[in-house]
Amino acid sequence: MILHEFYDALVLDKPSGASTHTPDAGITEGFSEMAARLLEKKLWAVHRLDRDTSGCLLVTSSADTVYKWTQLLNKAKKKYIFISPNEYQNGVWSVEGKIEKTGNHRFEMVEGEPNSFTTFAKLGKCGLGWLYEAEISTGKTNFLSFNLSRYS
Repeated sequence: MILHEFYDALVLDKPSGASTHTPDAGITEGFSEMAARLLEKKLWAVHRLDRDTSGCLLVTSSADTVYKWTQLLNKAKKKYIFISPNEYQNGVWSVEGKIEKTGNHRFEMVEGEPNSFTTFAKLGKCGLGWLYEAEISTGKTNFLSFNLSRYS
């Protein structure tokens, strides 16, 4: 569960299917709350990952350093590696558009000034399908939540 430890922060391995935070006003335990309980310390998530996204989640054990870690993370390149059962176009391509929240945990492409830009690269075939890399350039919401076949 702990992938890396800093003096006041941890990189945790969040599984797919777990919400970063309690999703329903405290009825169901979120991943960061579960980790805090198991590690027996208070934890503050520096960012979040969607419920269905697995990956590295940065948490801090000090409320005073959340802003510092957030600033560092915002300056970093955000790259994701993912597997899809579908093969999309070869090479590198980008998708730009306006993504808005249209419901509870639901986002859609809408008309208007673009607020998201994502670059994709096909890395090759693997045992479970096709391996891709996505680099998020703008916006918290990005195109990893969408069906790529509509945009590739």
